Amino acid sequence: MGITIEAARRAAFPAVAELLARHLHDDPVYADFLGERPDRSDALRRFLRAYLRSTPPHRLVAEVAVDDDGTLLGAAVWERSGIGRDSAVVGQLPYALPFLRALGAVGTVRGLRVQGRLERFRPIEPHWYLMTSAGPEEVADALLRHRTARLDGDDVAAYVEAPDERMRALYERHGFVTGATILGLPTARPIAMFRSPGRAARRR
Repeated sequence: MGITIEAARRAAFPAVAELLARHLHDDPVYADFLGERPDRSDALRRFLRAYLRSTPPHRLVAEVAVDDDGTLLGAAVWERSGIGRDSAVVGQLPYALPFLRALGAVGTVRGLRVQGRLERFRPIEPHWYLMTSAGPEEVADALLRHRTARLDGDDVAAYVEAPDERMRALYERHGFVTGATILGLPTARPIAMFRSPGRAARRR
């Protein structure tokens, strides 16, 4: 099976959000900011759609993996961060409208509180943040290899929170270095991971 990585067109955002929501339904970090709610799957789908539509294009890269027939296999969403760690308020502005649209007022407060905690661990230097990704391991490898090669060419760092050991191992293969365990969330204990430019993927 051939895998092609390409930029997601805006018209494809609903399909990308649907794919991500299916894969992220049991993700512990997303479970924390969504909380216990009967419409969790729908709320996650609404949030992802609103996030993709609301984030300024110069800050967002959404890439998809498709097979030879054009079937959507996986996706990754990256967000650009400039110099300096964003303040608790400024850093969360891109998320405020998507949260409000998807989760309502009470859910937005919970979501922004979780997001604010995650923001404290973000690096202060310019970087691309892997906001979310989804797909089988082979597809995830292809997506990461494609984007990190571009980051190396641009000499830009990257950052991600690994929700579990399986994802931590995946990111390590692509040059991310394990950092602190992020404490203070309701239940999740994600791992902060940073990648300096030029750290090629390791062989398995």
